[in-house]
Amino acid sequence: MTTPQKIVDRLIHFTVEAYNDSYYSVKIQKLRHDYECALGKAIQMYKEANEDIRPEVKRYNELILKIKMIFQHNCCETVEEILALDEKLRASNKACPDAPVQNHPYEIVDRLLYLTAEAYNDAPSSKAQQKLKHDYECAIEDAVEIYKKSYYKMRQESVRYNEFREKVKQFFGQNDCEHVERILTWDEDLHDGISIRRSHGYIK
Repeated sequence: MTTPQKIVDRLIHFTVEAYNDSYYSVKIQKLRHDYECALGKAIQMYKEANEDIRPEVKRYNELILKIKMIFQHNCCETVEEILALDEKLRASNKACPDAPVQNHPYEIVDRLLYLTAEAYNDAPSSKAQQKLKHDYECAIEDAVEIYKKSYYKMRQESVRYNEFREKVKQFFGQNDCEHVERILTWDEDLHDGISIRRSHGYIK
């Protein structure tokens, strides 16, 4: 498993190799601390992005679970169509739109290059810096990969949820159906932070 410490060790190795330095030099010891801070920031960006999306994904799953639980023995054609819509959206593998967080690792790479160039009094256009740019990019991508995959998956769920909500309102919201009204009310309750877990209905 790739750990943050192993990634920092890789960054140090690349720098030592590029500048023919010692692993125990003063510059490398300072850069190790700088790399740890920069890497921590890259990981934190994705963790925070995940936490921002997580509540919406939980609302989606809770809403669908509630619909299945309440209407399992009394499922009208309209509710069946709504559940079919959910299944169709979940089965689709539509790419989610780009998000700003996906560019953040490159900002971290620029930071790493700046700190290294400053430590060795090197120019950004030097051969060493150009090689390190590629090496740092690969290392940072490896560091955030697991967080990036989690973020991407939840972002897809978020996109599906919003598409589901809009389509339910658009195609079923005008129906004179008590079940649809309850589903839309549950959704509104979830957005207001009200629990809908009780099996006998929803909380006003």
